[in-house]
Amino acid sequence: MKALITLVIALASVPWRAFVAMILWGWFIVPLGLPPIGKAEAYGLMCLLQCFMPWDTSKKDENSAGVQVFVSFMAPALLLLIGYVTHCFQ
Repeated sequence: MKALITLVIALASVPWRAFVAMILWGWFIVPLGLPPIGKAEAYGLMCLLQCFMPWDTSKKDENSAGVQVFVSFMAPALLLLIGYVTHCFQ
């Protein structure tokens, strides 16, 4: 049951995380001369980068569903806030 809840939370956070990646790309990468990307490209880029991240399967995730929801949605929101503040100082 816990695995199902984790899967549902992960799938629900995908559009939000792709939106944040798309916005950050527009703020910081487009000015360097690369074209803007949409949500689908942002998600594909996130998947590509995940291929290079280590998977630690030895850790037991004991977080409750509430903590997982909070982290899944608030971590990208915090990145967006930090990006916005940085973007304002350009």
